[in-house]
Amino acid sequence: MNVAVITSYDQEPRETLERCIASVKAQTVPAVHILVADGAPQEWIDGIDGVRHIRLDRRHEDHPLAPFSIGATIAAGEDFDAIGQLDADATLDEDYIQACTEIAEREYQLHFVLVDAHPQPVRPGEDTPPEGAIGSLFVLRRGYPALPGLALIPVPLASMGYHVILEKFRILEYHGVATDRPLVRRPNTLPVPIDEIKTWWSTLTDQERALIERHVGGAISFTA
Repeated sequence: MNVAVITSYDQEPRETLERCIASVKAQTVPAVHILVADGAPQEWIDGIDGVRHIRLDRRHEDHPLAPFSIGATIAAGEDFDAIGQLDADATLDEDYIQACTEIAEREYQLHFVLVDAHPQPVRPGEDTPPEGAIGSLFVLRRGYPALPGLALIPVPLASMGYHVILEKFRILEYHGVATDRPLVRRPNTLPVPIDEIKTWWSTLTDQERALIERHVGGAISFTA
């Protein structure tokens, strides 16, 4: 299986990106790593074996899905059987691609594989570790039609990250399967500002909501 891993980055430190890149190069199943520079390209990335570097001419810090959507759309137009997503501050376990491709080979009409992140250590002042977070999405060819449209999702919804992507997949009735164990390591993430998003949604007219739902692909739900 020919696999691309897409990572969009903004102003992350070099050592953070080096860890991310090294985790893709260490995969037991080889992949092409496509890094999308979101308006702040780092020249040292050019020429790394197995890495492609795409430069965008401006930042999209308010729309984190746009750079990923651009990189994924480019990969979808090429000869890749699957596209993995990896945040710039995260790393993959070495068998991430192997585990995802094994699921893809045994599941019928699969659109995507959902990969959890490893649980994080207990934060200072807390008694229990935070809940597990989504670590990555591994999208098969059947799921490619949804990828370009991620850039059309309005900025407030784009802040939901993986959650709004999964909502779009739900609306499209995509078939997904989760891995049986976490395969991504990432830092603690801030909670989705769901109350702020609901407030924004409530201020829209019916016509504005209808236009947004056409971009997403159907009726939006904030219940899960």
